[in-house]
Amino acid sequence: MADTQIRYARTTDDVNIAYFTMGSGVPLVFVQLPMSNLQYDLSNPRIRSDQEAMARNALLVRYDHRGIGVSDRWDAPFTTEGFVRDLEAVVDKLELRRFLLVALYHHAYPIALAYAALHPDRVISMAVMVGGTSSAFASSVLDIPDADWHFISDTIARRIVGTKDTDGAAAFAEELRQAVDLDGLRRVNEWGASATEDVHVEGVTTPCLFLPYSFDGRDWVAKARSLASRMENAAVRPLRALTWADGVPETNDAITSFFTRGRGVPDAAPDTEGSDAATAMGGSAVILFTDIVDSTALTERLGDARFRELSRALDGELRGAIRDAGGVAVEGKLLGDGVLATFGRLRRRSMGRGDAWR
Repeated sequence: MADTQIRYARTTDDVNIAYFTMGSGVPLVFVQLPMSNLQYDLSNPRIRSDQEAMARNALLVRYDHRGIGVSDRWDAPFTTEGFVRDLEAVVDKLELRRFLLVALYHHAYPIALAYAALHPDRVISMAVMVGGTSSAFASSVLDIPDADWHFISDTIARRIVGTKDTDGAAAFAEELRQAVDLDGLRRVNEWGASATEDVHVEGVTTPCLFLPYSFDGRDWVAKARSLASRMENAAVRPLRALTWADGVPETNDAITSFFTRGRGVPDAAPDTEGSDAATAMGGSAVILFTDIVDSTALTERLGDARFRELSRALDGELRGAIRDAGGVAVEGKLLGDGVLATFGRLRRRSMGRGDAWR
């Protein structure tokens, strides 16, 4: 995956949004705000390794929102509508008809929910984080008089990662500085203070798993339950970690289990003390083979050029349908005019910190 390239999609309001893809299979789209800088993430060995591991199981789609990372600057106030346009531009450019959606960081979930409400047929299911560090805490730090960006980003990182993990907090702070400047974070926080409170979920029919954290004393579990109660197909999995970094394994298990158990809401929403959503992954794999009947006779009747044209069109349609249904088509010309594909479950593994928080 050394040839991963950053490309750009243009929004309906003429903003260039940076994105890249890795791997193949079920499209897995990450909404991340504000922690995202594709260029930095691809150049950082630890982050890139985490992403490549994830891309072995899916078509990983990453993008930077407007004003973040290597996307176009955005000096106007941020809006939910604008952020949704960023997501729309990327998935439309990639022609993703259906995909899984993950919202990481507290500011990302209003964007994911707003997109799912507008495009109920596009999202297979989604996992969204709720909570962490409140806008009130961030505002109190961002408003410290005469404080520089390094001090502010270090303070936020220590609150999120924890004071004991000095290396992790330092890495988190650097990733934050790479993603956004002080003014940009202030404007993201100003938008998020209202956007995370005024979320309209009544139109969301997509299966959804809420993952609430509680790092700052606020009852984010109650917030997640309130959101889920207004949706047709939502579950809540409270996370018990006391710091963001400590919650990585628990979050990974919850998301992986949710997506692999039919990519929908688990049979019993694990919203009680002691419950465990990360059940063992097993089951059967399905192998699909398609072939054109009487291709030799068709070639003779249509001619070589016309047959190849129709065969290529059919191949593209088949691979698109396979991808949308969660399968992986075997690449190469070993099968003549046939297509071989596999349909199975995502492999159980321990995803890196970058998998859960990017």
